[in-house]
Amino acid sequence: MRERILWLQQQPALSAEEQQWLADISKQYGLAKVSFKQLLLRVNIIPVSMALAQGIDESGWGTSYFAIEANALFGEHLAKGGTHYVESRTGHIKVAAFDYLYQGVASYMHNLNSTHAYREMWQLRQQLAPSNRGITGKQLIPSLLDYSVRGQVYVDDLLNLIKWHDLGAYDNAVLQTDVEARLLMFSRKK
Repeated sequence: MRERILWLQQQPALSAEEQQWLADISKQYGLAKVSFKQLLLRVNIIPVSMALAQGIDESGWGTSYFAIEANALFGEHLAKGGTHYVESRTGHIKVAAFDYLYQGVASYMHNLNSTHAYREMWQLRQQLAPSNRGITGKQLIPSLLDYSVRGQVYVDDLLNLIKWHDLGAYDNAVLQTDVEARLLMFSRKK
């Protein structure tokens, strides 16, 4: 998606279809109008080590009730107007639920890239690597104080997970993008 935005930014004129696509993406990322600068600030990478550390911490290594029952690895609370959720056993917490792990990961990434609470992360990411290369979880995690009510303790826990489990080694990982791999990912429902 980011590559397409960058490509469209360089075009002298855009078709109606391209303009509509940009308008739709802008809306998905909370923008009132199309702004290449703002889109590129938000539509950007999430380092693998950061996602792994948060998934591990939030789901108890994938063993939490929410991870098992709802494919919810990142502790995302039910969004306003959301309908697909699982409640805690006490009924006090509603967590967004997903049919597939992939959907939960995509929602997590969208949450980080569209919620204003993470604006500091967007700006830090842009400052560290305007070319969108070489950003690590260790660099971005300190900007996630608002992700958890645990604040600095949460940040420290994530940094320790990266350190002790060498999660930074995954920051340069590239996922398969061929059609067969995507079909396999969606063929197994929990």
